[in-house]
Amino acid sequence: MSFPKYPEYKDSGIEWLGEVPAHWEVSRLKHVTDRIIDCPHETPVYDPDGNFLVIRTADLEYGVLDPQLIYRLDESEYNSRTRRSTLGCGDIVYGREGERWGHAALVPEDDKYCLGQRMMQFIPSDDMCPEFLMWQLNSDNVYHQGDVDIVGATSPHVNVSTIRNYYISVPPKKEQLSISRFLNDESSAFDELVHSANSIVALLQERRSALISAAVTGKIDVRGWQADQQSEQPEVLMAAEACATYGSGKEKIDEV
Repeated sequence: MSFPKYPEYKDSGIEWLGEVPAHWEVSRLKHVTDRIIDCPHETPVYDPDGNFLVIRTADLEYGVLDPQLIYRLDESEYNSRTRRSTLGCGDIVYGREGERWGHAALVPEDDKYCLGQRMMQFIPSDDMCPEFLMWQLNSDNVYHQGDVDIVGATSPHVNVSTIRNYYISVPPKKEQLSISRFLNDESSAFDELVHSANSIVALLQERRSALISAAVTGKIDVRGWQADQQSEQPEVLMAAEACATYGSGKEKIDEV
């Protein structure tokens, strides 16, 4: 896949960024955000019946925040977690510790969210598109800046001071919006492919299990089977298909 390139580039002066379009600027995260907030440093008290949601590092994956996995809090715990700042739509949440450190996502419009442990909140300035900044935080260029200063082996984390000084490329606002739209569309297409692939894998695993069950319980006769005759034994695949439906499979196997 090829894309059109900018006519002129310049050296950003930053090893991890390399060259950038000549009309882009290079800044630091602390200069392109209005606020950078670290989470309260205590473990939340979870409440499965609570009306408030707490975002943990496990809930993030490269721009995706899955509300179905998020733990809940009651109102008093939520008020305690938001004593430094509430999370608003367009804010960015960022994990700075654990297996998924360096992942970022946007705060959704609905529901009331707060930061879990090892999480940070970025409020972009007016000259930064929140989606563009979020995607850039998920890029390898930014990840490597934290990776060189990572602390801890069993639970790696990056210091807040390092994160505040990440180098960030800053295109004109109009280009930020265009890049964000492009990444949203392409990421959605990849997500659909991943979902389809996972569905196929799950179906094949189901049929594999069903085939094993059919063979070890004698529902199919494989005494004369040979590896080079596999394609000539459709009844084997039919038996696996019948078992995998979990419907009237027994009747279909008997017919075979």
